[in-house]
Amino acid sequence: MKSISQIESIGGIDADNDDLLISCFQNHNAFKDVVDFKRCIVIGRKGTGKTAIFKNILIDRNFDKFSFGHTFSDYPWHHHDVQVKMGVPDFERYVHSWKYLILITISKILLNEDQSIPYDDRSLDYSSKIERFIIDSYGSRNPDITQIFTPSKRLKIKPNLNVAGELISADISLE
Repeated sequence: MKSISQIESIGGIDADNDDLLISCFQNHNAFKDVVDFKRCIVIGRKGTGKTAIFKNILIDRNFDKFSFGHTFSDYPWHHHDVQVKMGVPDFERYVHSWKYLILITISKILLNEDQSIPYDDRSLDYSSKIERFIIDSYGSRNPDITQIFTPSKRLKIKPNLNVAGELISADISLE
């Protein structure tokens, strides 16, 4: 029998990286219910397989299935802290930030993965507006989700006021 000092590993610290565990949840009722839209939230104690179900949903992709997962580390905590200092109520801080993050993610899927859009003139118009917003805001059709609330570029506004006699002209240029 080995002494405890000779044992290199007693077991993994978490099951999140265990491929066998992830494959075991493919036929789990909770997984099937989520994929079949019978359930939208999976609740369970630690170790019941919530993360395995989450990872299976992300892995299970086809031409007609799109998924993207967010974790709490994706949440813009620095932006949240700015809102705290501004006095934004708790509820509004979380809800609006998550909604925006989710809508940007859906836009990424629509623009970069879903080849069925646009299927008519109306959807073409809406998808082009979404594309313009994403490109104008983030410089790419496929922005880095971790940079959503901390853009790498800033707009500089240069006001210009000219006075010539009784004529006054003003303009603004952007950089």
